[in-house]
Amino acid sequence: MIFMKRWQSRLIIGLVVALVMLGASPALAEKGSGKKGKTGDITAEHAKDILISEFSSELAGLPRNASPEPEGSALVVRDDTGTASLTVPGEAAGKVKLRDAGVGIAIATGDTSDTASTEIPGGRLFANTDVSTDTVVVPLSEDAVEILTVLRGPDAPQQLITALSLAPGQRLVAGPENTAAIVDPLDHPVVIIYAPWAVDADGQPVALFLTTSDNSLTLSVEHSDNTVSYPVLVDPFYYLDAYANDAEQAWCWPFSRWAICARAHGHADSAESQALAYYPANTMHNGVGDAFRHCYWSARMTINDGATHAKGFGDRHEDYPGNPPLEKEMDLANNSTGRSIAGGKDWTTFTYVRDKCKYRADGHWLVQLF
Repeated sequence: MIFMKRWQSRLIIGLVVALVMLGASPALAEKGSGKKGKTGDITAEHAKDILISEFSSELAGLPRNASPEPEGSALVVRDDTGTASLTVPGEAAGKVKLRDAGVGIAIATGDTSDTASTEIPGGRLFANTDVSTDTVVVPLSEDAVEILTVLRGPDAPQQLITALSLAPGQRLVAGPENTAAIVDPLDHPVVIIYAPWAVDADGQPVALFLTTSDNSLTLSVEHSDNTVSYPVLVDPFYYLDAYANDAEQAWCWPFSRWAICARAHGHADSAESQALAYYPANTMHNGVGDAFRHCYWSARMTINDGATHAKGFGDRHEDYPGNPPLEKEMDLANNSTGRSIAGGKDWTTFTYVRDKCKYRADGHWLVQLF
């Protein structure tokens, strides 16, 4: 899920849509994309040419916490120990692998005999993963991956069926608010699948429904009518269930809370990525970057789920043995400022609270310890 209901990098969406819209590049100028009811066409080479020539600096500069690196034909994201924690295969017949969860996610939803793949800055593009369908895989961190599907025309499938490989004892289950999760034998979520969305080339939402069956995730996209402008972009998002402490984990385990916990995780990642884009890495612990991150995280949660939930998540995040009192006081104070910035304003946007938190951080009006 990308906001709309969850955090997102709007830039990545704009770039991928631009790949297949009329006028994006002479290479695609006659391909028919962006027209209502008309099938577009894209190949891996077309996409690569456009991305490298026009968008490589923007893609490379996107704020994310992952730095994929080649390993054979695959791309891998490594954890702090240097172990590959997330792997993107080199071919569409392979699966994206989340090592710690023991989960694999199929890329192609149809016949792979005509697929082609190419590395792009920060990820990989797979052409022809189904009829009139292409897929972009973008690792966002060592435990999160975004899988963008481009439906080029009305002959693209109405249902995108993704096969999942699970570890022994795991199950795929539908969750609240159009989410799903892979759960362990105790029904605790291991991987959360955010509520996906779909949008057409005019930026209009397209109806989408998520269902589960055995080890398959089905996205039903209602795109084959004359009101839809192609391409249609579909975005499921997978997040490894990695909680900061026992208090967060205990609160988020109940089925009814998966969706709100997924949103909180997404907001945390977005806030951290934005902080790293603004401030040096050495300020992310007790410095100005850390102060901004907490303010922005709390403000984003307040916008989506209200000040009460935002305070609850912020308080639980600091609730662990050995948390230094001054650091806890700093983080809770900046969380409070974020809620204050976002609260009580129906028109509040993520951009507004981001800029307000940055203004306060740069003016030394947020609490920091150095």
